[in-house]
Amino acid sequence: MKNLIQTSEQAVASLLTRIAETAKKQRLSNNTSQADQAEIASISIKALQKIETGESGNSLVLFKYLYSLNLLHILHSALPDPTELTPIEKMTIQTKNKKMRASRKKQTTTFTENIPTKKTIEWGDEK
Repeated sequence: MKNLIQTSEQAVASLLTRIAETAKKQRLSNNTSQADQAEIASISIKALQKIETGESGNSLVLFKYLYSLNLLHILHSALPDPTELTPIEKMTIQTKNKKMRASRKKQTTTFTENIPTKKTIEWGDEK
């Protein structure tokens, strides 16, 4: 039975291997040499070779390489949006809105309640 629990090192190694295989396959499908792709990515050929063999290195270099292969957006889209509210933040806002609506009902009066009542004046009653 396969062990489903990975160490952080195993998880990183697995991801680097997957990135390496995907990047190499994309470069080859573009019919681009390592030297040409390294130049397009503005990285050294040695850095490119390290990426394609799954070795860890500088993340900036990795991202530049993935960008040059039009693969960086896939990684970017897999990450959650940091500007999106968390479920707890959403719940907090909803709770505050409910409290505000309830308190507004207690404080709100109609316009006519604030006007003092006056005796209606009729013609001929001008005394």
